[in-house]
Amino acid sequence: MTNDGILALNKNGSLFGGMIDEAGLIPHLIANCKHLPNIQQLVFTLAGRYSLPGVDNIFLGQFNNFIINGDYANAAKIASMSPGALLRNADTINKFKGLPQIPGQPQPLLIYFQKLLEKGKLNKLETIELCGPVLAQGKIDLVKTWASGNKLESCVELGDMVARFDKTLALKIYSESEAHAKVISIFNEQGRLQEASDYAAKFNFQIDYTEQIRTMVDVNPEGALQFAKKLYEKNKGLNIHQIADLFLQRNRIQ
Repeated sequence: MTNDGILALNKNGSLFGGMIDEAGLIPHLIANCKHLPNIQQLVFTLAGRYSLPGVDNIFLGQFNNFIINGDYANAAKIASMSPGALLRNADTINKFKGLPQIPGQPQPLLIYFQKLLEKGKLNKLETIELCGPVLAQGKIDLVKTWASGNKLESCVELGDMVARFDKTLALKIYSESEAHAKVISIFNEQGRLQEASDYAAKFNFQIDYTEQIRTMVDVNPEGALQFAKKLYEKNKGLNIHQIADLFLQRNRIQ
């Protein structure tokens, strides 16, 4: 089968094909399977894992009830199980940011992210919202741990934040994000010109060396200087006056 359906063969040798009605599965379970003792948990699990419709109101109701009762851990757990972006969104993050801290418990936002990390991988918004404050405290090791455990969504914004602390990790994140210019820029900063050239060729990416140097002058002027020198060694026809002007514009003429 190529449509994710099922095939069944009966005793008479007849072959039957079928597919699950995704829009009707959850409502059917709720209406007809109340006799099952774990039906609510089953519905939550199926809806969350496969982003099935029909249970949004239940998720929202449970989530809001837990919030009202100050049970932030279970509210976060419901959010982590919710399908799609129903609760995994900016509104929920802002809600947890604004909740009062209960004595003896962690900050509500920390509880929220702990439950999401226990559940699985963060989406892009969650990744940025969590890693921003963590990196502001210099805790790059935490981000490394989450990244190695496939808990974060690689994106350019995350790579930019990480690049100030760990170029190797930033290189991995940029590569997974297909941010080719960023990958090549790090290779060049580190003097790995051949790797930059090979990477560009692999993805049929045209390197703008002038733009590369301009970007590097801002973040790593010494690296930009070494890069410019190596470029000139490989190409004596390089316009050195134009390159020098890039340093002059940033007051890096020395």
